Amino acid sequence: MLLSTQAIVLHTTPYSETSVIAQVFTRQLGLKTYISKGARGGKGRGRAALLQPMHQLDMVVYNTPRKSVNHIKEMQMTHSSSSTSTSTIRTSLLFFMNEVLYKTLRADEPNQPLYDYVDNAISQLEKTTTPDVSFPIRYLIDVARFLGIEPYDNYGSTETVFNISEGRFQAFPTRVYLEKHPTARFFDAEQSKYLHQYLHSIHTNTPPPSLDLQQRIKLINHLLDYYQEHLPTFKNFQSHHVLHDVLC
Repeated sequence: MLLSTQAIVLHTTPYSETSVIAQVFTRQLGLKTYISKGARGGKGRGRAALLQPMHQLDMVVYNTPRKSVNHIKEMQMTHSSSSTSTSTIRTSLLFFMNEVLYKTLRADEPNQPLYDYVDNAISQLEKTTTPDVSFPIRYLIDVARFLGIEPYDNYGSTETVFNISEGRFQAFPTRVYLEKHPTARFFDAEQSKYLHQYLHSIHTNTPPPSLDLQQRIKLINHLLDYYQEHLPTFKNFQSHHVLHDVLC
């Protein structure tokens, strides 16, 4: 059976002498794996150019549910690239977005709201000449919401420390609490406040807090720890190191 769907390319691997196996985030079906025959040979090289990470495609695919790998019949760019920025920052942001998706999505689990969010975020990056350096923090929080693990913003006068394991703010942990919960992990008080401010800015559609480079790096690292705590497949994350370098 043939199916038309929008898709975002995440990862490709050479297959045989001329073909490519592509893992793509489809709007209709979620994370899927497809073979593009002849994509690396002769007349098919244009297909390989399409199957680049974070390219937005319109695809016609063979959809046999019992198969873990299906074939691509047709594909084309969803729209012509209108990027006005080829900056290292923009490229690094796209790699960061890609790795977050690649390490969190599960096969055959559609998530159209997340797809639409990512699709729009890529398009916005295409249009900007000065990417927002705070975007990685917003992206991690937004994706967590679509995955069902968004931090709960119950920050208050006494709930000032974010508990990574519980996904919520609490009072500063006492010695008795730590003895009862020896594996508990927390953001420090400063980063907890920044997380609350970001959550509040997202929920109220107001500007995020203004953080310096080191504060942003630390908050990104804490949020990656949060992902690792709640998503078993989220391991060995790497792209943030490059991102930190180019944001200097």
